[in-house]
Amino acid sequence: MLIIFDLDDTLIDTSLSITPFVLKNIFYKMKEKGLKVKERDLKILLDIDKKSISSKESLKKFLKKLNQIEFLNFAENELENFDLEMEVLPRKGALNLLKELKSFCKIALVTIGNEKIQRKKMEKSGIDNSFFCFIDIIKNNKIFSYLKIKKKYKEEIWVCGDRIDVDLKPAKLLNFKTIHMKYGRGKFYKKEKFFDYQIKELEDIKKILSL
Repeated sequence: MLIIFDLDDTLIDTSLSITPFVLKNIFYKMKEKGLKVKERDLKILLDIDKKSISSKESLKKFLKKLNQIEFLNFAENELENFDLEMEVLPRKGALNLLKELKSFCKIALVTIGNEKIQRKKMEKSGIDNSFFCFIDIIKNNKIFSYLKIKKKYKEEIWVCGDRIDVDLKPAKLLNFKTIHMKYGRGKFYKKEKFFDYQIKELEDIKKILSL
């Protein structure tokens, strides 16, 4: 058996420990560049983000609302290259679960984002490379990473992630078993046909796998 994990809001707590800090910084940097906003508009941005499937989408919706979409390229560039100065927390039970699973099966990590930033998140949260037999940090579609894993490891494959369209739908297309993490961005999805199980805490994976 092999389990592929997503990183953000699955193994680490991105929504609470990283995203608000990053969006706040981008808000003030856009203001310095000439974005016409008031202080109360920051709360509007953070409220939009609570219901969006990504920070990029949040910024796009926010700038459209302000009729200042011309700042989107700047905002997206800042999002891709921010300094990871804040504390990065692993999800509750993540480190213990990875240690436990490693003695039972193979573990892989497939995550979307800037490689330097994603690896820094792992380092700061204590998620070591040695947990994984395969790590892929990519820019977009996960299906190509999943195909690599399927070709390399001839065994039953599971995928656990919070975003259905990004993490689980491509896995389901390859007939992998899927576990939806109902946390962070994952709270807003209801497409049950793309997951076999749904959890709120990582520890629940042990029940699913009968550990």
